[in-house]
Amino acid sequence: MPRIISFLTVFLALMAAVVTAQAQPRGQWEVLGEQRSRPGVESLKIDVPGRRAGRFDALKVAVRGGNILLLSVEITFGNGDRQKVDIRFPLTAGAETGPIDLEGRGRFIRSVRVRYGSLGFLGRPTVVVLGHPVRGRPDRPDVVFRDLGPRWERLSVERVDRERDRDVIQLSRRDGRFDAILLRVRQSPIRLRRVRVVFGNGRRQDFDLPNVLRRGDTDILELRGRRGRFIDRIVLVYRDIGSPRRARVAVFGRKAERRPDFRDLGPDWSRLSVERVNRERDRDVIQLSRRDGRFDAILLRVRQSPVRVRRVRVVFGNGRRQDFDLPNVLRRGDTDVLELRGRRGRFIDRIVLVYRDAGGPRRARVEVWGRQTQRRGFRPLGPRWDEIGIMRASRGGDRDVIELSRRDGRFDALLLRVKRNDVEFRRVRVIYGNGRRDNLDIDRRIRAGDESDVLELRGARGRFLDRIELVYRTRGGGRLALVEIWGRRSLRR
Repeated sequence: MPRIISFLTVFLALMAAVVTAQAQPRGQWEVLGEQRSRPGVESLKIDVPGRRAGRFDALKVAVRGGNILLLSVEITFGNGDRQKVDIRFPLTAGAETGPIDLEGRGRFIRSVRVRYGSLGFLGRPTVVVLGHPVRGRPDRPDVVFRDLGPRWERLSVERVDRERDRDVIQLSRRDGRFDAILLRVRQSPIRLRRVRVVFGNGRRQDFDLPNVLRRGDTDILELRGRRGRFIDRIVLVYRDIGSPRRARVAVFGRKAERRPDFRDLGPDWSRLSVERVNRERDRDVIQLSRRDGRFDAILLRVRQSPVRVRRVRVVFGNGRRQDFDLPNVLRRGDTDVLELRGRRGRFIDRIVLVYRDAGGPRRARVEVWGRQTQRRGFRPLGPRWDEIGIMRASRGGDRDVIELSRRDGRFDALLLRVKRNDVEFRRVRVIYGNGRRDNLDIDRRIRAGDESDVLELRGARGRFLDRIELVYRTRGGGRLALVEIWGRRSLRR
């Protein structure tokens, strides 16, 4: 027993020496509070008068009137954040720990909880917590608001609620392309949960930012893509950090630079029209026909001055139409390639442009270019496709019937291929196994070496076919046309 007491005495003396060595002076320290330990209780909480006490960047724990084994110190800051420091070493009467640095550059303190164990049986020690005050406002670096250039524009200003808040900033293609965003925080800091940008094509990009944003500007948040992106919406999830004044967050976007140079279009592209744009509202219609062939994309090329666009509409050979959502103002250069619906290209009846000059010094010119579909024989069909009929088209007009039965199985789509000569179809009618009939929407003329679009049949499980009726006429002279009828077998039974 005497050996144990002797060892304990030496150990405490060594630890006191270590603590004394660590506790170098750091300027003036203030007593934040003290509390006398109670028998059987191994933790105590010292409340600090919050903002009235000021800000602190370090703490020390001292003990008087006894010895303790200090286990941990947990600090609760003014905004509710917590910092726990595991220590686990003995403190003798009159000793103190070294400085315990606090997270941040100066914090308001709400309370300090000290966990400890008893050492010896002499008296009830008193635990004292000291804080190192921060004079002035060194915790707040100089607020930096960037000098944003002319390409930046403010997209939104939001007031942040004290509770968890979610704001959605809606944009559209008319707002143009952006290649970066930036958040500007004013008045009070905020606690950030998410910053998400959803692009015009539905894809999204999340940004990894600090948990707490203080007053000032964030770094510039670069968006993916070399030429900038259309933004559908920006989602902000955050809350006010509890300062006296409600925070405000401004969102800025940097417009992508549009190079005035023009694309190097390949041999598949041909210029369909050149239009001079009036200063007032203008409407131009570019007429095409089936003789011009199939197109799978168009492009607008703006020269000399920008134009203000109201509508770009393509009307196909079958009367259907497709509108394109373009920026409100088109500057000099090329638009994106505007893809037309349909995998095999479409016949175009007309292109309608509604626009006006945006007020440049010279009258704008708009060129319309089309990319023609290249047909190189028939495309390979998948394993579900079977040839279910073939007919030799008579010269002039005629009507043919392809007979089928339930033994041929269920089909969910048809396709027609024409060889040797052009065929103009007046009607393609399908009669199902139950007697019902359906007229299929097909291009009026299919040229030799070409095929129809996939003609989907009604019914999710496919249909039994009784017969297919074709009413057509062929061009006089030349070889007799061959028409192949292909059916796609249904996967569902």
